[in-house]
Amino acid sequence: APFAGMTIVFSALLASTGLLSGGEKEVIGRVDVLVIGIILLGVTTVSLVGPRSPEGDPPDMDTMLTYFYNPPFVAFSLSSAVVIFSFVLTQCFVCGRVWLNRFAVLKTFCNGFTAAGCGALSQMCLKIVATALRETFNGRPALTTLAFWASVFGLAAFAPLQLVLLNSTLANSPVSYAVPLYQTMLIVLTIVAGGTFFLEFGSMDILHGVLFGVGVLLAILGLVILSLRKQGDVLVQSERHAQKAHGGMLDAHNAHGAREGESIVGRGRRSDENCESPLPPRLAAPETLQP
Repeated sequence: APFAGMTIVFSALLASTGLLSGGEKEVIGRVDVLVIGIILLGVTTVSLVGPRSPEGDPPDMDTMLTYFYNPPFVAFSLSSAVVIFSFVLTQCFVCGRVWLNRFAVLKTFCNGFTAAGCGALSQMCLKIVATALRETFNGRPALTTLAFWASVFGLAAFAPLQLVLLNSTLANSPVSYAVPLYQTMLIVLTIVAGGTFFLEFGSMDILHGVLFGVGVLLAILGLVILSLRKQGDVLVQSERHAQKAHGGMLDAHNAHGAREGESIVGRGRRSDENCESPLPPRLAAPETLQP
C-alpha cells in the first residue's frame, strides 16, 4: 500500500510536468489534488484495518485445498472471471467497441477495473502454485491436485490479460486518472481476494469491519469524482478539436471558393477576349479620274 500510494502521487506529479506524455502537460488543479488525497486516505485505511493472516508457519497444500473450495472465494473468483471475460468479449466485436468508444472514461474504468481483477486473481493463483512447488520439494504429491492445475491455468490466462488491459488503460487515459484507478482497485481487490480465500474476514471485529468499509467507500468516491472530472475534460477537449476541425474545414472551403472565383474570372476574361471581333479593314478610297 505505501508503494502504491507513492506511485499514485509521483505519477500525478510527473504527469503535470509532461514527462509521461511526450511533453504534453496534464492540468492537475486543486480539486484533482484533493480528490487524489481522498483516494490515498481510502487506500491507506483499507490497508491498515483490512483482514490479516494469523502469524505462524505458511499453510500447507492441504490447508490451501480447503481454502480453494470455500464458498466466499469461489463466489469472488467466478464473479470476477465472468466480469473480466465478458468485458474482453465485448471488445472482440465491432458493435461493442463502437458503443464503448463513445464513453472514453467508462472504457478506461472498465479497462482499469478488469486489469486490477486480473492482477488480484493472478496473485492468488501464484500463491497456490508457489505453495504446491514448496510441498513438492518436501516430498508431497502436490502437483497432482486440482487446485494446482486450476491455478496454473488461471495464472496463464490472467497474467498476460492483466498486461494487455493495463496497457489499454494507460494508452487511452491521462496518467493522473489511469494510475490512481488501477492501483486503488488492485489493492482493494487483492485484499478482498486474500480475505475470502483465507477466511480472514471472519476474524475481523466490528470496528475494523466498519473502518474497512469506510476506506473502500472513500476510495471509490474519489475514483468516481475523478472520473467525472476527467469526463468533463474529455468533453472540453473534444469540443475544442471539433471547433478546430470545423474552422479548418471553413478555411479550406473559403480557400477553395476563392480559387474557384479566380478561375471563373480568368475564364470570363479569356472568353471576352475571344469574342472581340477585329474591325473590318478600311476600304481604300477610289482613285479620282483625271479629265
